[in-house]
Amino acid sequence: MINKKWPLHPQPGNNQFLKDWIKDLSKIYEVNYKKFCTDALKFRLWEIDALDSFLPKGALVILSSGTGASIDDLQERTLHGICHLSKSSSADCDKSPIN
Repeated sequence: MINKKWPLHPQPGNNQFLKDWIKDLSKIYEVNYKKFCTDALKFRLWEIDALDSFLPKGALVILSSGTGASIDDLQERTLHGICHLSKSSSADCDKSPIN
């Protein structure tokens, strides 16, 4: 398990979606977004495209450890988390974002 913060570890902005924050991190590290996701976060390629609704537990741990952002905060930045926060009755709220 990673327990050391990355050299650059900005926190997500207010109301910033997780996917957008990860894109910002990849720009800060000057790495292609998909390469950052596969190399740094250990995503499989299909997981990158599904990031708005699916978030692998391993990526949560890596992001939290590397940046200091809490896992709860990161989970709330997916569409699933926002849906639960707004207490929406959307069918999408019933799908689990974490594998």
